[in-house]
Amino acid sequence: RLVDQALANVRQQKGLAAFHLTPLWAEPYVIVHVSDASASPYSLYGVPPGAERDARYDALVTKRKEVERRLADTAHIYTALASEYGRLTGAGGLTDEWGGRPDLAKSERSFRDGAPLVVLLYDSGPTWNDAVLGSAGLRTPPGVRGFFEPAVGRIHLLVGEPGESTLAFEQSKLIHEGVHPLQYWYRRQARGWQRPAPRQGWFEEGLAEYLSGVERRPNDEIVFTGFNHTRVAGMQQLAKALKTRGAEYPLFPLETLVSFGSYAEVMRWMQEHGRLPGGIGVAAFFEQAWALTHFLREAEDGRYADAHRKLLEQSMTLTPPAEPFAAFRRTLGLDSAEDVADFEERFHAYVRKRVMRLDPRGPQFND
Repeated sequence: RLVDQALANVRQQKGLAAFHLTPLWAEPYVIVHVSDASASPYSLYGVPPGAERDARYDALVTKRKEVERRLADTAHIYTALASEYGRLTGAGGLTDEWGGRPDLAKSERSFRDGAPLVVLLYDSGPTWNDAVLGSAGLRTPPGVRGFFEPAVGRIHLLVGEPGESTLAFEQSKLIHEGVHPLQYWYRRQARGWQRPAPRQGWFEEGLAEYLSGVERRPNDEIVFTGFNHTRVAGMQQLAKALKTRGAEYPLFPLETLVSFGSYAEVMRWMQEHGRLPGGIGVAAFFEQAWALTHFLREAEDGRYADAHRKLLEQSMTLTPPAEPFAAFRRTLGLDSAEDVADFEERFHAYVRKRVMRLDPRGPQFND
């Protein structure tokens, strides 16, 4: 019933009724593959027996196998992600009866059959353009191929576009976006299903990037290492490009990085202070949000690991703190301006002297 309910809600999205939807349950996710109508067996109706029908039937079989493979692989990734997120946070039970909150008064209960996390996978650029940008009327910056829609708590992802990116990036994108509904729904669960304010801060994005750091073993086991290959490579590539112009990779001041509340703020800052395009600013923000998360959880023998766990607990509130940097300082025990300056210096040195020198193919933090 949970999958049927989720699929019925998806079909209510403007324009999606015209597409072929293939669902797969991967607790706590309902993954829905979205294809154009030609992927449906109904597309063969009216086609007379013969070579054309045979060819179209063979294409449908091939397509179905590809869809099943993609759904199975996404399910494998997302069930591992949900388990790891639960390990970090102690959260669980979203798909239990009443969404894991049977303790609420009957007047406040929601999600009798559980609260599924819905993921929509669009199998081609035209399908993405028609279903997301056209029929649904959602708006994304140019080049964006995955995002979380907080108004309804679901993910939209374009997958399998040939030549668009590496497999590592595709996997990282899947996991990054898969973290956001976990953050959103567990925050709602903790607060009696009230809707939280949307957040685009360093903590949310940094944790998503940290969890995107994975290795896939030969037996297909997914191991969460925290080392984000694509972000390390991105930092190094930008640093190399800027070096040819006599410039350094632009590190945000600590207070600025922690205080950002939206991508628009990041873009403005980079244009005004870094003299670089806003899009580069957003990429640098993701990179440094990951680096700060990794620094807190892993660096200096885990000195700040407990502080990051406290920040994780604090992130379950419905609204972000009015003064995020003040909250950050209190949690880390940065009482004086000297403490802040010392922390910032060590963090920036960590980025420039460690991260920038790593082989992006694998972690070398404990050498």
